[in-house]
Amino acid sequence: MTAILRNVKYILAMAALGLLLTGCNRNTGSEASPGSNSGAPASPAPAPETNAPPPAPAPAPAPDTSATTPPASPSGDMSSAPAGTSATAGAAVDDTVITTKVKAALLADSDVKAADIHVETANGDVTLSGTAASQAQIDKAVGIVRGIEGVKNVDNKLAVKAG
Repeated sequence: MTAILRNVKYILAMAALGLLLTGCNRNTGSEASPGSNSGAPASPAPAPETNAPPPAPAPAPAPDTSATTPPASPSGDMSSAPAGTSATAGAAVDDTVITTKVKAALLADSDVKAADIHVETANGDVTLSGTAASQAQIDKAVGIVRGIEGVKNVDNKLAVKAG
């Protein structure tokens, strides 16, 4: 029972982390362009101080790479995103969400002892490792994972528990 509660707490923590990371990329109302209907009132510009040094020059705008870099597909496939962009963070969030969904589904199934199954996700590929009481439990766990949205492939490294 303690192991199940620990797993439930872990899953809830991962889900909360996923939600927090997803919200990190949202714009606030004060960043909205003029004429946009973001619903947030525009904040007034602060009054300049009289003794303040002159502002530093604005950095040069980033070069436009839209002609050379195809946009990421709407399906969430980040393989076409340029290296060093937020695609890595987005993929990490997607993997975290998939891992959380897998663990929750395994915990919800009474035929599978999820406490002994470890789940890792990389780019939508889920790896299951650990032990199960029978081959039937392993087959059931793999079937559950294959049915979860976002899972591209399941690497089954589960073993039947000896004895």
